[in-house]
Amino acid sequence: MEVSPRDKSGKQWLLIETISGLPPITDLSQPELRLAGLRMNPRTNGPSRGRYFTSLRLQALPDGAEKTVAGVPNNPRIRFTGWSPDARHLYFVNASDDPGNAGLSLWLVDVATAQAKQIPGVALNGIFGAPCEWMGDSQSLVCKAVVKSRGAPPQLTEVPVGPVVQENLGRATPGATYEDMIKNPEDEAVFDYYATSQIEVVGLDGSRKAVGKAGVIQGASPSPDGHWVMIDERHHPYSYLLPFYFFPERVTVVKLDTGLSKQLNDKALQDAIPNIHDAVAAGPRDFNWRSDAPAQAFWVEAGDGGDSRKDVAIRDTLFLQDAPFDGQVHKLAELPLRFRSITWGNDKLALVEQARWKDRKRVMLAVAPDAPASPLTLFDGSLEDRYHDPGRPLRVMNGKGKRVLETTSDGSGIYLQAEGASPEGDKPFLAVMSGERRKQESLAVRG
Repeated sequence: MEVSPRDKSGKQWLLIETISGLPPITDLSQPELRLAGLRMNPRTNGPSRGRYFTSLRLQALPDGAEKTVAGVPNNPRIRFTGWSPDARHLYFVNASDDPGNAGLSLWLVDVATAQAKQIPGVALNGIFGAPCEWMGDSQSLVCKAVVKSRGAPPQLTEVPVGPVVQENLGRATPGATYEDMIKNPEDEAVFDYYATSQIEVVGLDGSRKAVGKAGVIQGASPSPDGHWVMIDERHHPYSYLLPFYFFPERVTVVKLDTGLSKQLNDKALQDAIPNIHDAVAAGPRDFNWRSDAPAQAFWVEAGDGGDSRKDVAIRDTLFLQDAPFDGQVHKLAELPLRFRSITWGNDKLALVEQARWKDRKRVMLAVAPDAPASPLTLFDGSLEDRYHDPGRPLRVMNGKGKRVLETTSDGSGIYLQAEGASPEGDKPFLAVMSGERRKQESLAVRG
């Protein structure tokens, strides 16, 4: 189930998704490629495993009647769904293996009429996950599409062209093992064929506009103001020992109206990350948009080179940079523990979580993005202490399609939900915690 954002009248909708049961023989007999730590269906250019939705229903909150979404394809296999920021539409992706019509197709649902229609001619690439994200104006989506001119897939010869040679030229690297790795140049060609996407802006009217160049694009996300797209791309040289998320990574922002491109980072193959808890890649990582600002990039850099065994005062540093990404870089916060997550709220409040595996320490901080100062500690405890768990922050979709903190009316408090573990059993609760002082007040308790 997914709750929509509020429309102009303040109304919300509940999307009810019927999940598939045990997979039929037709699903189990689908082809599967296992490459770079991924398992994909070459017929659909999407995931080869996992359950899907077989029908969609809409219900007006709090007590409206349910309406079945009409116009969905026959025998639907719905993989991904997403609400538009104005709650007037939602998109879904249907996976089909029908001869001559195989692939991931894009569909739109008009909420007012509960009617679905296909956007014709759009073949999506979903091997890395959800292929589309709404633009903030609710009039278009940024999608990863199959390249139109890619031609026929590479033909595997089954005959090796020569030995696969691996060398260690004097540099010690961790020895973790993974399954479903690329094994030879033929596997590389097959991976490139199915993983390569072209970013397109797809309008509600079916219009399409290509953005940037095609590549092995793991993710593409529009800025909240809709002027930029952040593209996360993997590129050669690939590893035969590591999955795709260790491959070289290039992060680029592209301006939609002019095509201006700005590279934020190009990270080499991450084959030297220590095989220990809290170890991360050296250099900038975790690029994303600040959800509550027009176009501000966020990222993290390790102060210990990614090696958590080093004794350093600053483990991670958080950074921000405004569009057009050629000016001053702003330091948001310095963390003594490893960064885990950030949830944006407003210019005065964002929630940062940091942790350390060695002693299971968890710390929740409040920071002010537009006036960085010493973060305020809201919680300092153990990852394993469920009795004193303050909970998880409630998030809502803002008017630009990004998830932000659900805050109190004055913007200074956050809402938290938790299972409420106790010696008498779980007692789920909803609470509000001030982002200006370390205080938590229970709002609702259910025994």
